[in-house]
Amino acid sequence: MPPAALAIYPGGRGPREPRRRPPHPPPPGGQVAGPEGTKGRVDTLAAALTANMKVEEFQYLDLAYAPTFGTVWDPLLIAAGALLGKLGK
Repeated sequence: MPPAALAIYPGGRGPREPRRRPPHPPPPGGQVAGPEGTKGRVDTLAAALTANMKVEEFQYLDLAYAPTFGTVWDPLLIAAGALLGKLGK
C-alpha cells in the first residue's frame, strides 16, 4: 500500500515532511576569490576556522611576508581589522 493511502484509514497518517531547522548559530565560513596565489589565503582561512579562532585572534596572525610575493598587510588581516572596526572592538 502506498504511504499516501495510509491517511484514509482510521488512525492512519499521511506522509510527513521532515522538519529542518537552520543550524543555530550558523556554521562559520569564508569566501576568497582572486588571481594566482589565492590558495594560500584559502588555506589560512581554513586553518583559522579549524582552530575555532576568533576574529580578534585571527587579526594578529603572523603570516609570511616576501616583497616579491605579497604585501606587508595581507588582505585577510585587513578584512579582519575592518570587521572588528564595524563591530566596535
